[in-house]
Amino acid sequence: MIKLRVQWPNAGHPLLAKPDIAVRVDGNVLPALSQAPGQHDFEVPDGAAAVELQAVFRADLSVGDFDEETFEERLKSFDLLRMQRDFVVVGEALLPQRAVITGPGGSDASRVVHPLVQSVSAANAISGAALVQLRTDFVDMTAHWLEAAPERERVLFLADQDPDSDFVAAAATGAQPPLWFAHFRRGLEPPAPETRVLVFFRPHGHYTYDKANDIRHLARGLQDLNRYLLAPKDLDDAFEFDGLKLGRVEERFPLIDSYYPLRIGWQQAVIRSGKPLVVLHPWPTGGLRFGDALTSRLPSRIEEILRFLQGTGRVGLSHDALTLGRLGLAGYSAGGPPAAAAMKANRTLVKEMHLYDPFPFAAEIPFVVDWALRTEDFRLRMTGANFWGQMETLRRTVVAGVGAQVGARQRPSGPSARASTFLRRRVAANTGTTSPSARSACGATSTSSISSRRSAAISCRWRTTTPWRRT
Repeated sequence: MIKLRVQWPNAGHPLLAKPDIAVRVDGNVLPALSQAPGQHDFEVPDGAAAVELQAVFRADLSVGDFDEETFEERLKSFDLLRMQRDFVVVGEALLPQRAVITGPGGSDASRVVHPLVQSVSAANAISGAALVQLRTDFVDMTAHWLEAAPERERVLFLADQDPDSDFVAAAATGAQPPLWFAHFRRGLEPPAPETRVLVFFRPHGHYTYDKANDIRHLARGLQDLNRYLLAPKDLDDAFEFDGLKLGRVEERFPLIDSYYPLRIGWQQAVIRSGKPLVVLHPWPTGGLRFGDALTSRLPSRIEEILRFLQGTGRVGLSHDALTLGRLGLAGYSAGGPPAAAAMKANRTLVKEMHLYDPFPFAAEIPFVVDWALRTEDFRLRMTGANFWGQMETLRRTVVAGVGAQVGARQRPSGPSARASTFLRRRVAANTGTTSPSARSACGATSTSSISSRRSAAISCRWRTTTPWRRT
């Protein structure tokens, strides 16, 4: 007889409140010997040949005041996490065999290793127990997020999202903030297990929330997210909803209809870059409260998300396990200081900084300069509009610090006096050969860059350009 113990962390979290842990021995259901939060025990009888473990996590989700019964039932029908692992019995031990990963749309993939099912021990010499741990650090809230969103925002997202991009709403069960959004090329297969990741810090959140299924997401959540993920659409090409075209309106440019800020187009930018990249959007619980994303715990959270994405069949099925590779941080407007804070907490790991008109940022400039001068093969990409002067100061200081030879030319391209800085550095090796364009290893979403390799001779060019606007 073999004792089988199945454990999972953060069992007290509401999203893990209703686990369905099923064990079959030679095809027959094996009742649990005991059940406790985060731990179910089984006894595999003598003579057994094969054991199959299936785990499904669903939640009794409540969304506060939005309590329409049929809506609640629909939310309950979605799986938050599903995993399967097969074992064979060898003596007094359970040896892992086939792992089944259920991907989007219910498709199954068989492989040797399951990122979310860890066999800690096949058998313990003292207790005779086989211990299996399920990784439930993050669960899939994508279907719930879209189902709970206002119809207009959901229809718009489904109509205008990039068809080559995959999107996941990952809910943390033991970390902050409770929601982390991820997007990447559909079916992404990184060339190596070390996966490139870019973490984007948005400006202040427009509402507060304290859990992934909070009622307060309904008013602004997907509207805010659509702004960052979806690509701009002019009115002639815009999607029409309830008689209203949701595109850029000339007399209110850069607004989309009466309230929509101009879209940023993250999904499209990542696809066009051609980079094997995962972009993460930690969703602030209000203001600039990004939780673990601002601390030294960020790399651990990223690897948990990569494990979750792989374990749900979305990324990297050709590898046994994914780990964090090249790390970039990006901050837009008031998200600039949080990006700098995350860099300070993880400066030896951060290889790229993307700064999109950050403010207030003057106090952060010395730290970014110091990071650039101490980091091999760094990338610093900047745009400036309202706060172009700070970015130009940063550019000049870093260029002077690395001793680069900069050729400069200015080419006005519009009527505005506000300019964004473009700086791209091509790195020429000592042999005189030239590296590929120093576009970001984490993507190509910005219009200015500084890059450096200490062992290379560097040539630079920059130009000032003007943000396009209607006049």
